[in-house]
Amino acid sequence: AMSLQNLGLVVGAAVAPPIVAFIIAFWGWKAAFIVTGLVAGILGTFFYIYTKDDPADDPRVSPEELAWIRHDQIPEDDSPLPKGYIRMLLGRPSLWAVGMANFGLDFINFLFLTWYPTYLIDQYHMSFKQMGIMAMEPYIFALFTVLGAGRLVRALTDGGMDSGSARRMVIFGGLLIGSAALVVAVNVSDLYASVTAMSLGYAFVMSILGPMWSIPAELSGRRGAGFASGFVNFVGNVGGVGSPILMGVIFQQFHSFTPAILISAGITMICGLLFLLQYRAKADKEVVTRFLAS
Repeated sequence: AMSLQNLGLVVGAAVAPPIVAFIIAFWGWKAAFIVTGLVAGILGTFFYIYTKDDPADDPRVSPEELAWIRHDQIPEDDSPLPKGYIRMLLGRPSLWAVGMANFGLDFINFLFLTWYPTYLIDQYHMSFKQMGIMAMEPYIFALFTVLGAGRLVRALTDGGMDSGSARRMVIFGGLLIGSAALVVAVNVSDLYASVTAMSLGYAFVMSILGPMWSIPAELSGRRGAGFASGFVNFVGNVGGVGSPILMGVIFQQFHSFTPAILISAGITMICGLLFLLQYRAKADKEVVTRFLAS
């Protein structure tokens, strides 16, 4: 379910490059901001009207479906969080592990969102229209890897593996393979081989979205899910802010994309190793449960 929900991020990134390139080519860059802003506003309005906080308020949900949704839900608890709860959560290595995984993901994600079109134009001298089509490739690949990673975790748990171990394997594997593909991309000279390797690098890093975002709520429990998710998002966005800045500084220094891409791959690989070393979901969930019980 988390992989399916996070697929929206990839779908949006996939359709944006050719549309934006087309708008800029015919109507200029200002029109691109106006059109994409309107699309975001329309989608936000649709979300506000279409979604319900409580499935019981949605006429499309049958009584049978509502009963299925609620049969294993934990009752709402609006009482204040116990004193020291947030500090206890911040002391859980698994929460930091997921934050570092998201740091690596956002480092690559923002690299592609900000610099990938420039890379295609400067490195391979593409026209703006060519770039718009070629820039879709990473996101098309990611459609399959994001859904595939979620399905793989489901298959592993159905086969008897505990969910923590399944997510640990898939998340580390995604960051490892993605980093390796980015290294390959800057070491091949053929346009299509390089772009394909870059695209696979992005797609495998992004594949961790579903398994990664399943962890904060499961680790912290329902009452701490908002804080845990916000913390993971904050750590990830630190990487997202740093990525385009580092890319620009390194490109200005070396006049080449190769060092910047290699450094980005290295940072993402380090994030993967830190995740592998720090992630201990079962033990940390037990600590949270004991804290709440006491």
